[in-house]
Amino acid sequence: MSTSCWKTFFAATAALALLAGCSESATQQAKAPTSSKHSSPAPVEPPTLPAGSFDQAKAQAELTTAQAAREAGNAAEARRQAEAAVDHWPGDPAAWAELQTDCQSLADVECSRYAAFFQAKIEFLKGLPARAGVLGFQNIAEEPTGTKAGAYTYDERTIVTARRLWAFYHQQDPMAAKRDQPMDEEPSFAEEYPYAPAVLVIGAGAGLLTAAKSLANK
Repeated sequence: MSTSCWKTFFAATAALALLAGCSESATQQAKAPTSSKHSSPAPVEPPTLPAGSFDQAKAQAELTTAQAAREAGNAAEARRQAEAAVDHWPGDPAAWAELQTDCQSLADVECSRYAAFFQAKIEFLKGLPARAGVLGFQNIAEEPTGTKAGAYTYDERTIVTARRLWAFYHQQDPMAAKRDQPMDEEPSFAEEYPYAPAVLVIGAGAGLLTAAKSLANK
């Protein structure tokens, strides 16, 4: 490559880097006034539960016992085991479905609706990030008793269970520790502008192609 080509290459790269830096600086300057006037509310801490509150292996064993008891015609024992299963691992929709079935067998309409309500919520969250469960159950937990959700009315047990599920999904969230960092820590450029490197690469590629074409036409 000739000296003039190298100069063109370095000039294009430097210009793109300078534009990226100016863009970052302008963005920070634009954000500065608003950040001083509008502060984000402090994050709400999830409920704190004792260590070992959630145990998937124990919950699975209890669910198996509940199913066996139901098949043996012992609905009361099946319900007791199903309640233990949803307590130890509330994120399992199968445990909630078992509890609903057992409550129906005992003609307990209120319990059946309660189990169906949470079973539907857990099913909806399957495949979604744990953060969705954190925010969803936090919203339910912060509602007063008597709140209507369609045909379902939140009672004290619903609020308590929502708080437990809030804590459960927070524990399952792999990003929870990062979100719990002090708010005064400055995010890195890559965290604040995750697509900037890709944009810079694309821009550099486009600039170099334009420069190459210009040189070829000379």
